[in-house]
Amino acid sequence: MYNGIGLTTARGTGTNGYVTKNMSSLGQKRERVEYRTDEDLKRAEAMLAPKKTNPAILEHERKRQVEIQCMELRAQLEDDGVTDELIDRQVAELRTLLISNHATTAAVSARETTEKAGNERLDRMREAFNIKDPRVSTATTTTT
Repeated sequence: MYNGIGLTTARGTGTNGYVTKNMSSLGQKRERVEYRTDEDLKRAEAMLAPKKTNPAILEHERKRQVEIQCMELRAQLEDDGVTDELIDRQVAELRTLLISNHATTAAVSARETTEKAGNERLDRMREAFNIKDPRVSTATTTTT
C-alpha cells in the first residue's frame, strides 16, 4: 500500500499518488443503541401509576357546587321580587340542607368515574406489558 491507503505504489497509475477523500460515498453511520436504564424504567412505571384524586379538591368542588346552587336560588328569588331578608333566609336554609346531605353533583361523580376508568385502563396496560402492580408489596413474598 502506498502511504497506508490504496495501491502499494503510485507507479504506473497515471496519478501523482496523492490520496483524497471520496466525498461522494456515503459513510455507514452506526446507530447508537440506547439501552433503558433503571431510572427510565422507574419513570415509565411512575407514568403508569394511577394518580390519586386529592380529597381536598373533591371537597372544594362539592362546596363550589353548593354555592352555585345557592347563587341560582338567589338570582331566581331576586327576579321574582322577594325581599332581601327572605332571600337570605331561604339561601341559608338551602346551604345548610345541601352541606348536611353532602350533596354530590354530576361533575364530581363524573370526575370520580373518570378516575376509576383510568385506573382500570392502567391495570389492563400493566397486565398487557407484564408490569408488576406497584401496589403489591414485594416484601411479603418469601422464597423457600
